[in-house]
Amino acid sequence: HLLSQKSGFSEYSGFAGWPIDWAGLQMAVEDGPNNTPGSAFNYENINYALFRVIIPMMWAAVPGNPDVGSINSANISAQYVDYINQNIWQRLDIHQTACLNPDPDPTLLYNQSGSSAGFDAGDWTALCGPTGWLLSANELAKFMVYLRYTEDLLSDQSRELMDELYLG
Repeated sequence: HLLSQKSGFSEYSGFAGWPIDWAGLQMAVEDGPNNTPGSAFNYENINYALFRVIIPMMWAAVPGNPDVGSINSANISAQYVDYINQNIWQRLDIHQTACLNPDPDPTLLYNQSGSSAGFDAGDWTALCGPTGWLLSANELAKFMVYLRYTEDLLSDQSRELMDELYLG
């Protein structure tokens, strides 16, 4: 249900922080879905943000993989980024990908209305997953080509299922 955006979760508009940071995810899980899982499509970043917790826990459960220890707000994002780097980006020869731009003079973002000066997006590590990945245009294109036209990331059967059920 998470990949198909039918989990029943929705982001809390009244939440003081980011609804997809650790505290927001914790609140959502404690409260449970707002709607019946599987009942209706509702695009929300929380669906993908939950994978930031699920993936490291599953990765640690496989014998021979690193033990992530206690999953908490201090370590979960780093564990998730490490997993994605090792199992996706490096397989495509894309290295040192993160959700923080190390460039001291980064490209600025602009409000779509054009009413503000550009701003540095800052560190998105705590929100990484549905947002924040720092990729060049070439790296993003490379990822999309590998995802769509090769079996390096997904089998033909998985890709057909993704297309058929609108997963991801």
